[in-house]
Amino acid sequence: MTRFVFYASGEEPVRVIKARQWAERPELFREVDEISEFELELPSGGRGYGKASRADSENILTINAARGSYHLQPMQSYTGVSGETSDGIKLELEIDNQQAQQMDDDAQAILTHSKPKTPGEEGLRDIRLVNAIIQTAQSGTSVDI
Repeated sequence: MTRFVFYASGEEPVRVIKARQWAERPELFREVDEISEFELELPSGGRGYGKASRADSENILTINAARGSYHLQPMQSYTGVSGETSDGIKLELEIDNQQAQQMDDDAQAILTHSKPKTPGEEGLRDIRLVNAIIQTAQSGTSVDI
């Protein structure tokens, strides 16, 4: 979810401005949050807002920019994405077995000592951001990434 901020802006977030985490069903989510909401700051001063939830299945991405917007629903799935731009252009991308393709690429990279399409460094950046979101939610103060 946090990678979409990068994909839309071309910028890595530098700060988690605010975050909130809670459980609507605490009997099921005793040790982890059920819902997280957060606001990110980009180097340009732009903002990214996100929500991750195990309580609902919205699967929506909306990007608002200076010259237009786009909306994807579903924003991620194993078979593709669908949406529309603010000027009415339909977005449809079908992907055949996306997860299997990624796992095959990872295995091929290991076997051939080549770089995978999605390197581990990208995942490490995501985990640093997730940890900053958690820290911000717990402390109530912004956290630099």
